[in-house]
Amino acid sequence: MKRLTVVVACLSLFWLIPGKAGIMANMTRIIYHQGDKERSVLLANTNKYPVIVQSWVDHGEADPQAETPFVVLASIFHLPAQKIQAIRIVYNGDHLPDDRESVFWLNLNEIPPNLHHQALNQNNAKVSLAMNKQLKLFYRPKKWADFPAKLADKITFTLQQKDQEWVLICKNSSPFHISFSQIVFDSQHQRDPIKQQIDMMTPPFSEHIYRFEQPFSQHNGQIIFSYLNDAGFSVREVTTLQTP
Repeated sequence: MKRLTVVVACLSLFWLIPGKAGIMANMTRIIYHQGDKERSVLLANTNKYPVIVQSWVDHGEADPQAETPFVVLASIFHLPAQKIQAIRIVYNGDHLPDDRESVFWLNLNEIPPNLHHQALNQNNAKVSLAMNKQLKLFYRPKKWADFPAKLADKITFTLQQKDQEWVLICKNSSPFHISFSQIVFDSQHQRDPIKQQIDMMTPPFSEHIYRFEQPFSQHNGQIIFSYLNDAGFSVREVTTLQTP
């Protein structure tokens, strides 16, 4: 009860922040550890009007019909203005890799009052014109219970020329998905930031290409990068640039 009271108090702060509106969750990412029976997420309706919330897990395509090993309870419900309700995410036991994390997306479809009738008559179909938010859901095997405290020795950055421009190649040798919030090439003369992408994530045991915001010509320097940890906080580290 004490824990619930603290979480509710934290969520109530959203109602005091100018410009914040809509369905807000008490976390920005969900870590589902192997062996967990379920994970709960608290949702707050910070609107001044009631909404219907439609929730499901998919692979990022925002499709309620997508097949995944996760079920959301309750999948559709009415949430009055300024109220809070919990949803539960349950894993059905289907096989997932045990040597790395798997990533899915929790969708929160916020349906305003003028579309309530449409929502209640379409069952599991997604309602058009509704506002959809997505949170990453990571399924984590037991052998990789804790996200690394430091990533600089788990990833490498290398410059490579592609299509007549220099790009930055990130190689992730860890079993974790790494979600970058910022990457900057830092030389003695200037700083060159990476162009922001819709998803700045590098999957486990994979490479990802990042492009610079401006034409790039520097070759000597270091990489300053920020990524999101399990709590959703940004962590900053510095690493050297690898030679191709």
